Amino acid sequence: MLALNITARPFGRLLEPLEFDQAAPIGFLFVQRAAVNLFGGSEYSLRFFPLLCGIASLFLFWKVAESVLAPRASVIALGLFALADRLVYYSAEAKQYSADVAICLLVWWVVTTVEGPGGAPHPRRWWVPAVVGAVAIWLSYPVVFILGGVGLRWAWLQVRNRHFEELGVSGATGVICWELRGGVRAVVTGGEPKPAARRVLE
Repeated sequence: MLALNITARPFGRLLEPLEFDQAAPIGFLFVQRAAVNLFGGSEYSLRFFPLLCGIASLFLFWKVAESVLAPRASVIALGLFALADRLVYYSAEAKQYSADVAICLLVWWVVTTVEGPGGAPHPRRWWVPAVVGAVAIWLSYPVVFILGGVGLRWAWLQVRNRHFEELGVSGATGVICWELRGGVRAVVTGGEPKPAARRVLE
């Protein structure tokens, strides 16, 4: 059903509520529509980006696992991840779920690379997760939970270590990125949530 919306609409109409009670991030819809324009409206073109995300997830999961697990445990975890039937299935479907996995893993990996010795972000690298997060929320709905958890953890660490100046900068950056995303979304969609999202809000 989502594929029908993508193939039947130009970019501009993807900003409107989708038919058949479907919903997907605007960024994902635009990427899929670009694939249709480049490669045609076949199933292969619609499944190309989800497949890329599924493949990228393997490498991203490996980087994340390396940062938190012992080498042998990382190999076992990667094997279990690669053989998970739902992950394999949605990597070959024209849906956003493999992109959700890849984007969430990307954010997690970026977070682990910018954290300092105390766990809080390095003072000179705080902007990296802010930029990645601002882009990620256009491509994935569940990534907001990852970003929210990371933000709360960093805020707690900065309060505990009495780094109040860094806390203010990080908090202001997060608010600005979120409000910018919300403002742009309100402009392009006319401020109306899609039907599936409306039921959640109600």
